[in-house]
Amino acid sequence: NSGKEMLAFTTLLHVATVFSTLVVLRSEIGELIRGLFAFRRNDETAMVGKLLLSAVPVGIVGLFFRDWVEAVFGEGLLVVGCMLLLTALLLG
Repeated sequence: NSGKEMLAFTTLLHVATVFSTLVVLRSEIGELIRGLFAFRRNDETAMVGKLLLSAVPVGIVGLFFRDWVEAVFGEGLLVVGCMLLLTALLLG
């Protein structure tokens, strides 16, 4: 398989994972969105703030360790597959 085919497959797999997660958690996500647009501080707005704040460390790590992560996991399709299976087990 060529690199382009593997990239397309991996991308499609991740998109499908995100879509299925959104379908399963649609009511919770809807509550968070409705709470955010209520324009008052409540549990939903606090959760959205925490979710956004939790993305900051990942972004920082990604900026500083991008080359290392790409070197370690660039061709590691087996590692990616194992991590997706682990995610599925945790969600299930």
